[in-house]
Amino acid sequence: LYVDNPVGTGFSYTADDSGYSTDQTAVAQNLYAALVQFFELFPEYRNNDFYVTGESFAGHYVPAISYTIHQNNPGAKVKINLKGLAIGNGLVDPINQLFYDEYLYQHGLVDENGKRRFEQYQNAVHSQILAGDYKGAFRIFDEMLNGIFYQYPTLFQNLTGMHYYYNMLLDQEPPSSNDWKKFVEKPSVKAALHVGSRPLNNGTVVYRHLLDNVLQSVAPWLGSLLDAGRYRVLLYSGVLDIKLHHRGTMHMAQSLEWSGAERFRNNAKRTIWHVREQQNRCDGGNKTTVAGYATTSGPLTVLLVRDAGHMVPADQPVWALDLINRFTAGKTF
Repeated sequence: LYVDNPVGTGFSYTADDSGYSTDQTAVAQNLYAALVQFFELFPEYRNNDFYVTGESFAGHYVPAISYTIHQNNPGAKVKINLKGLAIGNGLVDPINQLFYDEYLYQHGLVDENGKRRFEQYQNAVHSQILAGDYKGAFRIFDEMLNGIFYQYPTLFQNLTGMHYYYNMLLDQEPPSSNDWKKFVEKPSVKAALHVGSRPLNNGTVVYRHLLDNVLQSVAPWLGSLLDAGRYRVLLYSGVLDIKLHHRGTMHMAQSLEWSGAERFRNNAKRTIWHVREQQNRCDGGNKTTVAGYATTSGPLTVLLVRDAGHMVPADQPVWALDLINRFTAGKTF
């Protein structure tokens, strides 16, 4: 079940400005209402295991809807059989994830001076977050790296010469990255999706309404879900991503407050994840490839995916399929 979330992204829409969400509680309430309606219309799916997945800023959306389901289920007429959640290169807890100075320096993308510049910027972002000025923090983050609304070259662009932070092997966005937009705008695809003649929204209006929320943390919700003991959580990261890199994801995971936090920090089990792939050979043989590395303790797994950037399914589709199939089947990595 694919959902254009929040309202105003993709083909979802609102006729009134007040219909746009301004925080994660509103985002989750809207999505929860849609899910309840879905299960009312299709009750045959109610007993199916239910998993929530998403990537990037869905690091906010996924915990928000999962926590809302968790809170509502006990008294709900329509219960959603939530089993787990998976987040890919997601922004969950900005103050414990958005650090770039050492990361860029260790990869040779900036020198000592550049490292100090990034340290100054990220310290300013963190100070604004701690002061509760989330829009101010976003403005600094946007100038440092994000570049969504900032009208000039970012610090990242100026110091690295790169204009793409989703895969450190690329300095420009690949032309093919927008092919999916051309596909979903086809009249035949729109007809199949029953969206009429509505244009595809790029999400900018949604982004503006959520500016005060982008750099707020949803880590407490994730901690509560882990503490519930009923849900498995997978945080996976393509190792080549710059914007929401694996080191930040691991640091965030190690900073989560829940009953198993100390065990995860000190005694988590690390395993090598192998994927068996069919080869285009005359003999039809297969080979086993190292796809990544998993760190697991209790219900929490942090997974590093090799040779992939911010969009793991686009960079490594075979491995991504194995990843989600293993997770939903309850298999180990």
